[in-house]
Amino acid sequence: MLKRNTIKSFLKKGLLSEIDIHFANFINGFSPENDPDIFIAAALVSHTTASGNICLNLETTSGNLLSGTQKDREPIECPKLDVWLQKLKTHPAVGRPGEKMPPNPGL
Repeated sequence: MLKRNTIKSFLKKGLLSEIDIHFANFINGFSPENDPDIFIAAALVSHTTASGNICLNLETTSGNLLSGTQKDREPIECPKLDVWLQKLKTHPAVGRPGEKMPPNPGL
């Protein structure tokens, strides 16, 4: 998981909203591992769609440094594209086009 101070600085600077953080925690909760790469992907997807876009372009986002404030000692580096894609493909909350994800056995 990302450091609380880093998340707070992202909120303060407007890089992420409270709903972005809640959505990222929700998506990350579908897996027993708290993977920061999945967390940041979910948070950025939420933020991007709230801004009016329909998707997050992983090709242009991967490898970028995200920094909330200059006091952040450890800015977040988005993973390289191949690493990010592999993690997303195997995450239980991520599906292929047409799949209803995350699966809900009760429906």
